[in-house]
Amino acid sequence: MSDFKESDYMTTDRLLAITDGIFAIAMTLIVLTIGVPPISGPVSDVAIQKSLHDIAFPFFNFVLSFILLAMFWTANHKQLHYVKHVDSVFLWINIIWLLFIATVPLSTEISGSYHGYMTPQLIMNLNLLGIAFLLYLSWHYATKKGLISKKTTEAKIRSIKLTCLLFVGVALTATLLSLIIPEWSSIVYVALLLLERFV
Repeated sequence: MSDFKESDYMTTDRLLAITDGIFAIAMTLIVLTIGVPPISGPVSDVAIQKSLHDIAFPFFNFVLSFILLAMFWTANHKQLHYVKHVDSVFLWINIIWLLFIATVPLSTEISGSYHGYMTPQLIMNLNLLGIAFLLYLSWHYATKKGLISKKTTEAKIRSIKLTCLLFVGVALTATLLSLIIPEWSSIVYVALLLLERFV
């Protein structure tokens, strides 16, 4: 780990504040990607059930995106717990990361509105792949530049790195699947819920 001058760095407090704010907004906005389904013709229980069936995939997309954002938020907070100083490069890696986070409601709505087509699924999966890659890049940079606490063990550094690589691997797999079987590409994210426990 490299040495540093205190004057060249800032603490993680402000970064944590903006991160929490953007995540809170993004996780709230994705519910708006569902919308109340319209009913054509007379209103009845059968008509309502049919209209609710029509939003089944958008609702699945909402739940998936919400859970993934929660997992990314948790992973980021684990990183920042060990990061004690922030330089300009690390700051901008995280700002660009937050840009990808902020676009999740949009990519979720596009994917949910046009289920089964390659382009919408590709947009969403590339969005998530960008988030996963920048999360890994953030930790890689922090460890290489000595931004983390000197008390951080090698086992913890490796564990967080493996978690980031798991995110990248799953998102990359989903991106590739969206080119072949787009209607099923999102299912691969379920693996994160199972595999993350073993990292």
